[in-house]
Amino acid sequence: MINNQISKLNSNFKRSPVFYITISLFLIFLPIFYKLTFYTHLDFTAHVNQTIQFLETGYWRPNFLYYFLIATLSFFSASSAQLYLSTTLVMSISLAYKYHLTGKIFSSLVTSNNNFFKAVLALSLIFVFSLPVAYNHWYLGQLPPNVWHNSTTIFLMPFAILLFWNSWQFAIIGSNRFFYFTLLFSLINILIKPSFVFCFIFIYPIWLWWKAGFSNRLWKGIFIVTISILLILSQYAVLYFYPESKEALSGNTGGVKITLFHVWGKYSGNILRSFLLSIPFPIAVLSKYYKAAFRSDLFLYSLGLFLVAIIIFSVLTETGAREFHGNFMWQTIICNYLFYLMCLVIFVQESKLGKYFPRKLKKISTPDKIIILFFCLQFLIGIAYLLRILIRGSYS
Repeated sequence: MINNQISKLNSNFKRSPVFYITISLFLIFLPIFYKLTFYTHLDFTAHVNQTIQFLETGYWRPNFLYYFLIATLSFFSASSAQLYLSTTLVMSISLAYKYHLTGKIFSSLVTSNNNFFKAVLALSLIFVFSLPVAYNHWYLGQLPPNVWHNSTTIFLMPFAILLFWNSWQFAIIGSNRFFYFTLLFSLINILIKPSFVFCFIFIYPIWLWWKAGFSNRLWKGIFIVTISILLILSQYAVLYFYPESKEALSGNTGGVKITLFHVWGKYSGNILRSFLLSIPFPIAVLSKYYKAAFRSDLFLYSLGLFLVAIIIFSVLTETGAREFHGNFMWQTIICNYLFYLMCLVIFVQESKLGKYFPRKLKKISTPDKIIILFFCLQFLIGIAYLLRILIRGSYS
């Protein structure tokens, strides 16, 4: 009977719009990412060069998983051409899987029977971008929910979504299955890039205490957080304390310091404006549906993660050669994506948008039309931004 249920679920998935869009995204973005990898101003080239350095010196970054994967797929070749092909494959799979997870989570949380509508909305979300400050100022200083130029963040995104979803499931249900998944995805996140886990280790114990009190669930969550912190501290030690690895990986310079808005202020002439331009759609949703939002556990979880992400970016910076690389910014992008996803869920669920789409759009209220306008605008800006990168090879 169980096997029959599994077969039915697999059959339903293969017939779902999410399945076909996932496959299509993978195929469409193979040539797109292949073109992007050759732009030296983007991070793909830098990460390929770092991988070659790791292969030649034998010193790997403690967050090695992405570099090790593209090296493995190139059969540990130090050829940049082969590593570019590996990068293209990994990026396309990561983006497609990010959409797949977004589509499945969105579909599970929205009660509409219009599966095509839900699949297309989830697809739109992976292109949504912050509003630009000016024609030549699209990205730097903003906290967009998506990026196209940083390979480790693109690779990390689906695993961050998996950690977010499974950790929520463990907080609500408490089964050992979700405990082990939460632990596993926390470790995978750290081994790719610990950015999202920086926020997770702050919020998750509080979240568990709020949902489960002083229960066995809380202590298991604290165990996950403790293991995560120990792994992050070991990475920090390898990067900044051990002389040989520090020289090979950090150039014998650098560390971490506390400075308020040091990096953010470097790239934004007005931090408040940059922040507001990063979240127009959530602001529009909350202006009408704030009561429903603050009744939603997942919304509150995503909001807490996003706020911690902003605090980390605002107060921490690297020192030395990487001072203005903005490496304490990446978690804001991941958390903002999750925040957008939950705001989209709240909006579609509360507005009953699926009921009106596509034949009864005239019946949608004016405030909801304004919210849709913001989402569509940010979607179009996101498409324009991706085209801009493809044409100009610049992410700024």
